Amino acid sequence: MVKIGRTEIRSTVLFHSTLGAILLCWLLITSIINIATTTYPLTHRPPTQQTSRGCNGREEYCSRPYNNISQIGTHGSPFWGILPSHNQAIGIEMQLDAGIRFLQAQTRKSPIFGELKMCHTNCLIEDAGTVEDYLIKVKRWLDAHPKEVVTLLLVNGDYLDVGMFDRVFAKTGLTDIAYVPTPAKRRRRGVILGTGRLWAK
Repeated sequence: MVKIGRTEIRSTVLFHSTLGAILLCWLLITSIINIATTTYPLTHRPPTQQTSRGCNGREEYCSRPYNNISQIGTHGSPFWGILPSHNQAIGIEMQLDAGIRFLQAQTRKSPIFGELKMCHTNCLIEDAGTVEDYLIKVKRWLDAHPKEVVTLLLVNGDYLDVGMFDRVFAKTGLTDIAYVPTPAKRRRRGVILGTGRLWAK
């Protein structure tokens, strides 16, 4: 009986040791991949200068109502890489260069520092950095493409006061070019280009 008991104990210890080793390897691999993908040079390349004419590349869009234009969008736009928690394969600038004009993302408040972060469902699952860093990339791209209009949908996952988002928008300089649509206002894309080129929802 004692021998059986020791065998069972040894089996249990071996099982937990093996499981711990597997989890440790998984964390190490995911950390390496995250570091590699977040430092991949193509995602941080300077945005290409706009050479097209019109609004979002088409002259006819300048006089067309916003609600009569289809846009290609990316779900979970800041979460890029090769892990199961990633939604996209390329970074923000490359998405915009490829023709994406609707960016969706999920936000959470950091439980440690209290800042707004780009987190996929939970920051433990996927943390793509701060909302400020994300918006800086969008602003930089818009500055290089003065005739482009981008729609931004940020999910307020923690139901935070919108003032937190407003402060980040102001800090990144996006407030000056942002337009928040209301049901009472119907703007044409040509007018938007003169007053604001980032639609926030």
